[in-house]
Amino acid sequence: AISACFLSEVLWKKYLKFIEKDLLDSELLLSTYTRSTRNCPWSVDLWISQIRTLESLDQTQWQACLTKAIDCTSLPVQGIVLVQLEWCDFFRRKYGIGESLLLTEEEQDVAAKA
Repeated sequence: AISACFLSEVLWKKYLKFIEKDLLDSELLLSTYTRSTRNCPWSVDLWISQIRTLESLDQTQWQACLTKAIDCTSLPVQGIVLVQLEWCDFFRRKYGIGESLLLTEEEQDVAAKA
């Protein structure tokens, strides 16, 4: 089905979910993500899922994938913003940033008065 409907974002998502849940083959999963984003470069969900999968498998290609997604001319502006936010989230998770950025109630009160 994927060879006949290779431009279907929904079909790629279902196929990727099947590979991830049932086949448990990381090499096949990564190559399928590459094929999916090549055939559906406008899909923000596929790009973000590919980046997250690369991160979860401790792959080093995540930065090349991110650059490719941002350079993709098929993504709408909102999609590029979402991909860049995913990049920020990646670094937040990688370096444990976030907890220290939360303001205490006292700091929130001071900020509200300013």
